[in-house]
Amino acid sequence: MTARLASRLPTVGAAVTALLLTLLAGCTGDTPVPAASPTAAGASSSHVARNLNIDITIRAGDVSPSGHKLDVIRGDTIELEIDSDQDDTIHAHTADGGYTVKVHAGQLARGQFTASDTGSFQIESHKLDKIIVIFNVR
Repeated sequence: MTARLASRLPTVGAAVTALLLTLLAGCTGDTPVPAASPTAAGASSSHVARNLNIDITIRAGDVSPSGHKLDVIRGDTIELEIDSDQDDTIHAHTADGGYTVKVHAGQLARGQFTASDTGSFQIESHKLDKIIVIFNVR
């Protein structure tokens, strides 16, 4: 290295350092930084209950959805809306005895229940003997 180049290194180093400090100072200007929300920090220990809508259609012996799996968190409300071309009984097997909705052909039927226990449960059509949804409550 030449003596001339060696004498400039401290000056170049100081200039680069000053430039970096100026750029970093701009990053910490007056723009407020949002504080961590309590729900984000405690998300694993708390849960805000959700309303989960399940639209069920029964036509000519076919049901939709059919065997669909749904992850549910304990405390969620499950709302059923059933449109059927035949009379039926839709039953949700739950740990507390279940929930039943009577369905009349051509009339929209609605019902809701809360997922109060953990485990794997089914919503089924009694007349068709078909599983509509399997919900896994955690």
